[in-house]
Amino acid sequence: MRKWLTVSLAMALLFSCKEKTNVNLINGVLYDDCNTIIPNREIALKANQGGNFTNPIILGSAISNADGSFDFTYELEEESIGTGNILLVNEIGFETLLQGIELNEDFTINLYREDVGELEVVLSGTRTLNPSDTFFYATTQSTTTRFIVQPNYATLDTLSIKLVNQNKDAQVTEFYYGIGINHFNDARNAAFDEERRFQNIQFSLNGCGDFQTANVVLN
Repeated sequence: MRKWLTVSLAMALLFSCKEKTNVNLINGVLYDDCNTIIPNREIALKANQGGNFTNPIILGSAISNADGSFDFTYELEEESIGTGNILLVNEIGFETLLQGIELNEDFTINLYREDVGELEVVLSGTRTLNPSDTFFYATTQSTTTRFIVQPNYATLDTLSIKLVNQNKDAQVTEFYYGIGINHFNDARNAAFDEERRFQNIQFSLNGCGDFQTANVVLN
């Protein structure tokens, strides 16, 4: 009788432990840029301090396949909470590809070492532009200022914008512009001031595969 109770108790405890454990799946495809896959590289998930974790812990990892795909699982107690970072492991050190994902959840994502979205600049309107009129434009995600002398009303340019927080959706940025350097400088100052709006177009950029349009109307 005592032996049967001992076995029953052990089985109950084992079943209880299994019920409190989650098996979570991380999968996706690893890219160098928006088009070039990376095979045979290690991807790892590190738990951050905080939540239920007092020290950084590697929860799981995988080597990317020939087509860049990867998948691995990790186990946590149901009540474990916190965030983690997805890392690309190098021969020396690592690169953080994605920060702050919620742990204890399945997660599927394409990971890009260089995450870039595209912004098409289209100019339209009724204003007559003279040979000396210069259209200046830029975004808050770049230090580069571009310009076109006496532009046509048409598609002027397509900008490749690198996301600062790579592999995260909806990065807010500002496109700003001006005819002449004085108006452009006013627009630039307004773009970095939350209380001002002057010749700014705000948009959310989602990285590789995202194509958006800045429609500039001059009247």
